[in-house]
Amino acid sequence: MQELQREPNNSRNHFYLGQTLNDLGELDSALAHYMNAFKWSQWREERFQSALRSGRIAEGLKRQSDAILFYHQAIQVSPERSEAYYYLGALLNQLELYSSSRILLERAITLSPSEDILFVERWIENWGLKMEYGVSLWWNQEREIAAEIFKSISMDLKAPPGMRKLAQENLSKC
Repeated sequence: MQELQREPNNSRNHFYLGQTLNDLGELDSALAHYMNAFKWSQWREERFQSALRSGRIAEGLKRQSDAILFYHQAIQVSPERSEAYYYLGALLNQLELYSSSRILLERAITLSPSEDILFVERWIENWGLKMEYGVSLWWNQEREIAAEIFKSISMDLKAPPGMRKLAQENLSKC
């Protein structure tokens, strides 16, 4: 806090304070600091993470329209990163906007793995996007394609056991 008093526009201080407040469950305050980090940061990865984490917090606070806005901001900052597509696609599925989710995730599954180093959620790149895309396909009555996706994940020995089990459960509904 002393650092923020000395440098109130220091994005890095806002980012890490936002992270700490989020971990402490002080979500509204965390969100405010992440938004400041997004506004003042000159680093692409920090801006991306600030927007992404703002979206996650807003979603947890049941502020879906804010979450959608933050996820779009994250996509604008780093369109090559998969995480914001995943979380936005999952939210659109939860909101029963299955066609919108399908269109978004169809593009996202073609992304190459991120070359970024910090805070990359590799499980999303490897399995999460495909799983959520399969869910959107299922709801859009494209069950054969969804079944192929779920089957491939369930048979992928590199996938975490929980992911493989979820894919098997989804496959059984196709």
